[in-house]
Amino acid sequence: MNKPRLIKFILYISFAATFSSCGLIPNLGCDIKMTSEYIESTCGLHNGVRFEQLQVDTFYEDKSPKKFRVVLAFEGHLIDSIYNKQVDRIYFNRPTGMYLWRTDTFSNGMYHKYGMHKERINKMEVALDSVTETRVIADYDNIQKLEAETKAKIKQYQSTLQKTCPEKFKPNTWYYITFFDQRYEAYLYVDKEMNYKIEKISLPTNF
Repeated sequence: MNKPRLIKFILYISFAATFSSCGLIPNLGCDIKMTSEYIESTCGLHNGVRFEQLQVDTFYEDKSPKKFRVVLAFEGHLIDSIYNKQVDRIYFNRPTGMYLWRTDTFSNGMYHKYGMHKERINKMEVALDSVTETRVIADYDNIQKLEAETKAKIKQYQSTLQKTCPEKFKPNTWYYITFFDQRYEAYLYVDKEMNYKIEKISLPTNF
């Protein structure tokens, strides 16, 4: 390779790495696979996974969702005692003791998906989840009451945790998958034969 071509090659690699880090070209480093039994990622699922079941209002020309409502969400996370272990695969119906699942029935907002961005378009309808923020009042009795209420909410939240996925995937249904990873999310479409088709979405990141 002569010197001008070598310089062009080095510049191309530099630009590709830069724009990839910015999310301007697809992040091809993470392969995702899903079956009826599990979901796995070559980049790991250390932070867990969240599925949002969608009611799609409109589609883009490529048949991907444009505007949709989240009608149900469920997620699985590693338990604290093994949080330092690497996990590449999460099973839905196998109680491995490694992670816990919960259903979130409060995430029912309307969203607009454009490019790599997802924006909520009915922000006034945001509902609070089972564990919510509390305002601390500088009064001993009130603080004691807030602590008791917080403990009760935490206990209620813990009672909702399950060892296996609490929901079943439905045919002819779209899902939005969050990996709690700054690099990528994904669409999942389950067709009428219960085939799982995943379309990865690279997320924009900072330089």
